[in-house]
Amino acid sequence: MLRRTSRSLPVDDLEAIAGTTGGTAAAVEDELLRTEEYQAVWQAFGQLSSNCQRLLRVAFADPPPRYEEISAALDMPIGSIGPTRTRCLATLRIFLTQATAD
Repeated sequence: MLRRTSRSLPVDDLEAIAGTTGGTAAAVEDELLRTEEYQAVWQAFGQLSSNCQRLLRVAFADPPPRYEEISAALDMPIGSIGPTRTRCLATLRIFLTQATAD
């Protein structure tokens, strides 16, 4: 009995031993919310047409390509890139709104 009790370390603050702070629960909650949002965006993105998916992937690459590069990559007239991107983003927004309403 004495050997077992001598191995335990009685403390009042388990977080101090673990090296965590009181904000840990909030950080975990924030991370879970970010993960849920990330999954919702990709699920909505998957509902877009393949043309919209390709355009948005190319248009939002890092670093962002010039319209000439997008036009060449997607065989799309330069003048239709902006309006098509706007329609694709509006559709994505609708899908996200529907997903969050469910």
